[in-house]
Amino acid sequence: MKSNIVLVSLVDDYAKRISKKLADRLDMFFVDAKGLINYDITSNIKLPKKDQENYLLKLERRTIKSISCYENTIIDAKFDILNRPENLKMLKQSGIVVYLRFSYKTYSNYLKRENINKNLVTLNSITFEDRDSQIKNNADIVVDVNKVSSLAIIEDIMKSISKYYG
Repeated sequence: MKSNIVLVSLVDDYAKRISKKLADRLDMFFVDAKGLINYDITSNIKLPKKDQENYLLKLERRTIKSISCYENTIIDAKFDILNRPENLKMLKQSGIVVYLRFSYKTYSNYLKRENINKNLVTLNSITFEDRDSQIKNNADIVVDVNKVSSLAIIEDIMKSISKYYG
C-alpha cells in the first residue's frame, strides 16, 4: 500500500487548505510541494547564466524525487508539477493522486471572486477543459468538490481511499 496521498486541484489554495485539514484528520505529515520547490530554488544562490530553465527543471525534479521518498505524507501538488510526466511518475510510485474537481461554472466563479486580472481569468477559463481532462486521466481518485463543505470532502476522500484499496 502506498503511504502518501497527493492532492491536486485547479484551485491551488483550495487544495492546500484541504490537504492541511486531511493531514490533521489522518495524523499525517503535510508538505506543500510548490513551496518546497520555491524554497530549494531561492536557497540555491548560484544560478547558471546559460540554460537557466533547464537548471530550474532539474532542481524541481530533485525536490520532487526527495518528496516522493517521504512516508505518511499528504502532498499538496500543483497542476504544473503533475503536468511533467517524470514528476507524476515519481509521486505516483509512493502515493495515490486525488483530484479535487470543480465544475467549470464553480471554477469560473471562483476566479472572478478572487479579483484576478480579466485576461488571466479568460486564459484560465480557456485552458480549464484541457487541464481538467489531464488531471482526471492521471488521478487515481476524483472527488467532486462543488458546493460541499470541507468536512464532507475530507470524508469523501477517506471513503474513496478505502474503496480504492478495497
